[in-house]
Amino acid sequence: MDKNTITGILLIFAILIGFTYFNQPSKEEVEAARARQDSIAMVEAQLQQEAERQAEILQQQNEIAELDSSSVSEQATNRYGMFANAASTGEEEFVTIENNLMKVTLSTKGGKVYSVELKNYKTYLDKPLILFNGT
Repeated sequence: MDKNTITGILLIFAILIGFTYFNQPSKEEVEAARARQDSIAMVEAQLQQEAERQAEILQQQNEIAELDSSSVSEQATNRYGMFANAASTGEEEFVTIENNLMKVTLSTKGGKVYSVELKNYKTYLDKPLILFNGT
């Protein structure tokens, strides 16, 4: 190594040390960052305690609902609202809608598409092409 290389390396180290010394945060900035982190941690702890309380309340409500013999109908009413009777006693029937391109089967329970068949296409085994059938 020659004299210029050593001088260059020393200058680079001097610049790095000067940069870190002059850009370090002040005591006020460090205290402000610490206070901000402490407040965030405190809020997160409060949120976690609230979530634990909510979970305990839900667990207690579920235990009470299980003990109640009439809770089945109340649960259905809470879940489905004014459609509770139809959801629990309704029978599933299928309605077919068909045109020259496809055949769609709809379920009356939930109004879901149950199956779809494309008429103009066949599988590699020469069977009708059914996109999906059932659930």
